[in-house]
Amino acid sequence: IKAVELFMEDDNYEWEIKGRLNLSVLYCDQKFFTQAATELYTAQNKINAYDNPKLKAKVSEYFAHMFYEQGDKSAALVHLEKAVFTYESVNDTILLSRIYNNLAVLYKNEEEFKKAIAYNKKSLALSECLDDELAISESYNNIAANYENLYNKTDSSVFIEQAILFYEASAKIRKGYPEQWNTALENLARISSRSGRYKLANQYYGEVLQNRSDKKKLNNLQIIFRQQLTEALKTGHVGKAKQYFTALDSVQALIQDAQMKDFRHMLRNQQELFDLKKQEKEKELMIKDEQHKRLLIENAHDRIKIALIGILVLLMFALLLSVQYYKNVTYKNEKEKNKLKHKLLRSRMNPHFIFNVLTAIQNTLLDNEPLKAAGYISRFSRLIRQNFDFTDYDTICLGDDLDALVNYIETQKIRYGNKFTYTIKVDDDIDKNEIKIPPMLLQPIVENAIEYGLRKSKENGELRIYITQVEKRIKFTLMDNGVGYFPQKQDDKEHSLNVLKARLAISGYGDEKTFFINNLDDASGTKVEFSITLKSDV
Repeated sequence: IKAVELFMEDDNYEWEIKGRLNLSVLYCDQKFFTQAATELYTAQNKINAYDNPKLKAKVSEYFAHMFYEQGDKSAALVHLEKAVFTYESVNDTILLSRIYNNLAVLYKNEEEFKKAIAYNKKSLALSECLDDELAISESYNNIAANYENLYNKTDSSVFIEQAILFYEASAKIRKGYPEQWNTALENLARISSRSGRYKLANQYYGEVLQNRSDKKKLNNLQIIFRQQLTEALKTGHVGKAKQYFTALDSVQALIQDAQMKDFRHMLRNQQELFDLKKQEKEKELMIKDEQHKRLLIENAHDRIKIALIGILVLLMFALLLSVQYYKNVTYKNEKEKNKLKHKLLRSRMNPHFIFNVLTAIQNTLLDNEPLKAAGYISRFSRLIRQNFDFTDYDTICLGDDLDALVNYIETQKIRYGNKFTYTIKVDDDIDKNEIKIPPMLLQPIVENAIEYGLRKSKENGELRIYITQVEKRIKFTLMDNGVGYFPQKQDDKEHSLNVLKARLAISGYGDEKTFFINNLDDASGTKVEFSITLKSDV
């Protein structure tokens, strides 16, 4: 959305349209089809003011994607046909090849196999013009698959012969690329066996078996022969079953041989590693022995030095006591600050929260929503990076702190399925880039409001944050309509609100006395208030 706004400001219509097309895909992934249609129609209206047929065809492609996601395959086909007409007029070979394949897939899904074959052949013609052998082989294989589908639908021997013809053409090309799995040759073996041509099927399986160096291929053959053995046994073809059993045994022997070779190689590597570690250990012992001897000699000299230094230490003892006292006080203050920082970091990113957000991302991946999961991961990684960055600073600008807070709240919304809304209002006379505050002051209160108030509420949650300035103090007010404030029983644990009060107290201005937390008057939520004193140099 930000990119589209910038392109609109620069009057760059091409990139504005591309941005809107990307937005439509994101909306479709989240099933927000109304927003997706709005972006596509806006892009379409924008193109009408310019003469750019390629962009117009691209918009038709994205319309097809939207309708396909909605389940309206007929509308998707109509828009893809429009795109084909434009790409054919500008003779864009690469785009045409992609569109032809997409149309073939759609027609195949609609069981209009003849139309699918027609577009497969158009894609084949383009691949032949480009002299792309692998693409040609793939087109042959796709055409054969659709002829096989026609045979399944009509039981016509004409279609099965056409399927075999194109499978053979595909397999012939694939033989020139032995490093790749010959899918067409496997299909020929399967279709020959299915049509009762067992001798020919065995011949094809034998050709597939020739390349014995590929474990994946051997595993595939093992599955194929096991299936063929089962089918032969079911149909009562004992002779064929014996042949497939022999072939299966041969493949399993090859697999076992490859596994033994791997095992021997692993043992050899382990022995070499053991010998290397043994040599390193012996060398390490020799070094330690030499160091021990050297230390004995050095200790004798050290005793003399210590005696001389002791006299000097006694003379400087009084001065060191005063210096040490000052250092102890300073160290204690710094240690307390660091302790508070670490406690804040632990309360900020607790393991339960991290686990739950990662679980939400995992569920998104399992639901086959990679773009949505990528957005979640990006926001979550940014949140973690901000928290670790902020702990290195005593103060940060108000704008950066609010940016991290918004990122935290948005992450919590992802975690709880947008169960609540929020607003943040800052007085107009406050310069967010000039005001300096301790980092992550508001986060513990927001976390409590979400975890103990809004999460447990049955109503639509609402979180409101107000930031005002009174003279040299910044006042923060947070309100939510959750279940209300019920103080927890005292225990030995350090709670986030205690950490916040300690951080307010450490400034030395008495800011901890401004902290108040109460239920709202209507007992349907919680209100928190506190203020911080700005330094004199701000």
